[in-house]
Amino acid sequence: MSQLKKHKKILIIIGIGIFLFICSQLYLHMEQEKVKEENLSFEETLYGAEEKGEEPEVIVETETSTEIVVDIKGAVNYPGVYEMTTSDRVHDAIKKAGGIVEEGDDSVINFAMKLTDEMVIYVPLKGEEGIESLLTPEQNLHEKNEEGVININTADESQLQEIPGIGPSKARAIIDYREKNGVFSEKEDLKKVSGIGDKTYEKLENSITI
Repeated sequence: MSQLKKHKKILIIIGIGIFLFICSQLYLHMEQEKVKEENLSFEETLYGAEEKGEEPEVIVETETSTEIVVDIKGAVNYPGVYEMTTSDRVHDAIKKAGGIVEEGDDSVINFAMKLTDEMVIYVPLKGEEGIESLLTPEQNLHEKNEEGVININTADESQLQEIPGIGPSKARAIIDYREKNGVFSEKEDLKKVSGIGDKTYEKLENSITI
């Protein structure tokens, strides 16, 4: 009888052990599932917008632009007057005019120059004489006229150095300014170029034109 009791005790202890083991495994499984759900919830929150085709809001600082009007003449498919913006370049204007015709000469065109209001872009034909820039044929295309005055809108780097007080570095700065901001609207705008202050401008004022 005592042996039977001992056997029952052992079976009870074993049963309790098995029960506790099963309970511990169930608990671990539930905890793992909980962790998985939390990770999934985090991933859905992080990538949910992307999966829906939405993009996170990005604040982009854009350059303000103003509407302007330019006149495109010469060897383009559709010469005429076009509405553009100050953020556009010569390339954009010529593209809007249908591009340069096969006989056109693009070697004298500064496609990177920014547009300005009332600007005239002239595209010459290949072999056309007397054309040295993209600017209007109504303007004086000779950078230096008979009075020795140099056009700061059309002069190249070497010609700019003929202006009193303008050396290689300042001439390069003038070219860079034109490429970034477009042609000068008035002579005094030259003072906006780095390295050209009031004193320098006073010395060269009578030697330049636009």
